[in-house]
Amino acid sequence: MLHWLCKALDKDRPDWRETSVCIMDNAPYNRDELTEEFIKKQKMPMIFAAKYSYSCSPCEFFFAYFKRDLIFDPTTKTGKK
Repeated sequence: MLHWLCKALDKDRPDWRETSVCIMDNAPYNRDELTEEFIKKQKMPMIFAAKYSYSCSPCEFFFAYFKRDLIFDPTTKTGKK
């Protein structure tokens, strides 16, 4: 996935490395040796957010909105009260 992102950004905005920062959580697959090697090879500007710091990740706000306002059906039983 990161490979495709880098390729698309290189094509669309060649200076993206100077104007952007990727924020990732500390999930094991994001901290995997192969992932970290790829990030270094691509010279991606990267910040790893602190554990359980959802408020530091802008995409979490989108997911919260998506789940709450776009797909939530109050009549569907979820097992949660």
